[in-house]
Amino acid sequence: MRKRYFLIIAAITCIFILSSCNKKDDEKLSEGSGRGAGESFSEVYPVYKEENIIRITAVGDILVHETQLISQYNELTDSYNFTDNFKYVEGYIKDGDLTIANLETTLAGKEKGYTGFPTFNTPDEILDALKNSGFNLISAANNHIIDKGLSGLKRTAEVVKEKGLDLTGIKANPEEKSYVVKDVKGIKIGISNYVFETQKQGNNRTINSLPLPKEGETLLDTFNYSELNTWYKEVEERISQMKADGAEFIVFLMHWGNEYQREANSNQKEMAQKLCDLGVDVIIGGHPHVIQPMEYLTSSVSGKMSVVFYSLGNFLSNQRRERVDNIYPEDGIIVNVDVIKEEDGSLSLGEVSYVPTWVYREELGDSKYSYTILPLNELKEGNLFNIPEDSELAKAETSYANTVAIFEAYNSVSTIAPSKK
Repeated sequence: MRKRYFLIIAAITCIFILSSCNKKDDEKLSEGSGRGAGESFSEVYPVYKEENIIRITAVGDILVHETQLISQYNELTDSYNFTDNFKYVEGYIKDGDLTIANLETTLAGKEKGYTGFPTFNTPDEILDALKNSGFNLISAANNHIIDKGLSGLKRTAEVVKEKGLDLTGIKANPEEKSYVVKDVKGIKIGISNYVFETQKQGNNRTINSLPLPKEGETLLDTFNYSELNTWYKEVEERISQMKADGAEFIVFLMHWGNEYQREANSNQKEMAQKLCDLGVDVIIGGHPHVIQPMEYLTSSVSGKMSVVFYSLGNFLSNQRRERVDNIYPEDGIIVNVDVIKEEDGSLSLGEVSYVPTWVYREELGDSKYSYTILPLNELKEGNLFNIPEDSELAKAETSYANTVAIFEAYNSVSTIAPSKK
């Protein structure tokens, strides 16, 4: 069994104290006991049990802006390398069994020209870095997926699969499936990914106000806030399809909400409850670029419990306070949802845990920077990641406190320490 360290959330100080399990905890763990979802998460508890638990790990939005393109480019090799961006968090990703990266860009190819905001096109090497860091599934239904036209969407789908990664939300041709049913250690997980449409232009649907060609409607999973009842029927059919393919546990990845708003809006809350009622077990949101709270929902149909993370913030981007006059887009989280396989073969939600993250940008000269995603719980354990003890360290500490406050306020989840393999 992998070794684990456990942390206690101190309600007043917001400082986590590393602790080891005592004999009583070990006995409980060996018996397979644990607290149910929705109970207090302020106690020390085992966060992972390899024998009968799988871990779903997900992160927030991954964006590559112009400054990042410049910084990750190697003139000598005429290539890009994003590996260093993830070097401090890859251990947390590799701890997961189903590991999800939300790629908010296109991979339209070099001939289209690599660009950042407002129309993204990122080198394929970003996928190499993600795969090497431990991710095995890419969600790609987002509001930038047709930034380079339908050909950009298609090529993105093709390259993701060529790299040996699973893909959800888009597909290269209508005959393929835009969802995934993945066998994870004997448990089949169904994963779907949807993005919001913007206002129609005549008869054309739009994504980020760009017209979506009719062919695109068959290649991209979308919803319209003004047509939610129609979408709920589609969701019901989608869940039936995934279950027919063997899915035992359902995950929906939602690109929704309002940018830079730190609370879920009424549409997100309504949709989350409806997805819970329809049988979705885990709902993970992106797009606001800031962290929003999570909560447990109870199905009005079955009484079954689901968990929703309204927004995981930014995992990687150049959305700095200096650019957007907002400190919160620098923050992100790695979330873990443990799925328990009971002795009778049924599945249930287990512990939920998270790692607060922050993107540290260090100036290198010649208009280049290093970008590294830092696991901030380690900062509290004394790992300063060579951050100068000045304003940058203060920013990291502020980010940590802001993220912890969101989840403490909802008495929802606990942070974790990395496993020591």
